[in-house]
Amino acid sequence: MNEDVLTFTVIPCTSLTGLACLWLFFKYITEPEKNSGFSMVIILAISDLIYSTTLFSNCLFPDHIGGNIFYLISLSTLYFSIYWAGTISVFVYQTVRDKNPISNQHLLKGLLVTLTIASLSGFLWFQKLSYHELFYVPDFALYAPPGFALLLTSVFYWKSIKTLRTQPECELKSMRQYIRNLKYHSVSQIITCAPIIILFAAISVFNSHEVRIPPVLQYAALIAQTLSCLSGFMNALIYLKLGRVKNNSDLMEYMNTDLTNDTFC
Repeated sequence: MNEDVLTFTVIPCTSLTGLACLWLFFKYITEPEKNSGFSMVIILAISDLIYSTTLFSNCLFPDHIGGNIFYLISLSTLYFSIYWAGTISVFVYQTVRDKNPISNQHLLKGLLVTLTIASLSGFLWFQKLSYHELFYVPDFALYAPPGFALLLTSVFYWKSIKTLRTQPECELKSMRQYIRNLKYHSVSQIITCAPIIILFAAISVFNSHEVRIPPVLQYAALIAQTLSCLSGFMNALIYLKLGRVKNNSDLMEYMNTDLTNDTFC
């Protein structure tokens, strides 16, 4: 792959994500009432910022930032973003179904579980890429879990949408807007994260058969990595759109609280 082309695409995309994440941090700091929904978004933004900053630094200083530590940090944060987005989709479904916001204790438990799984996935990739492999890591253990997480993310978002559509309030303008935003979250995850997981799987197949990776797959890798860099930027855009209805009384009547804030992901 042409490294100049990769740098030309990754640097602007990671810059957009970095600025978007910083904007979310500013919004969170200035928010007078913190809630679990916005906290979940900030956790995701932190992971996206670390991932994009790592890639940005590697493009600017490839001789100083790279190697196993670079792969460990970038892969762990990428996996965490995928898994945490899946965790949020579960929380959204529980909130919509039960009409009750997620407690901080429940949020902390979900965070600890996600951190553990993401750290394990990152370590498995690190182990696979290491020159001194301690144990055998099957290829499916690298790309199957995040692929499954992406699938579950879409499933739980659509379950949330289906649940909301059974409510009388679904015809309200604000509720329709909220349903559209849930669709945006699902589509955003598929667009930004699914290509790089599919790429991991394709490369694993070629490597396992000791077949030379075709040039078209190298260009696909360029596109996949570029899209993955835009995940944080997409999340910020969705938050901006969601903010237009976040204090609407229709949503508050649905759950006797601020549904948009407490289920935002």
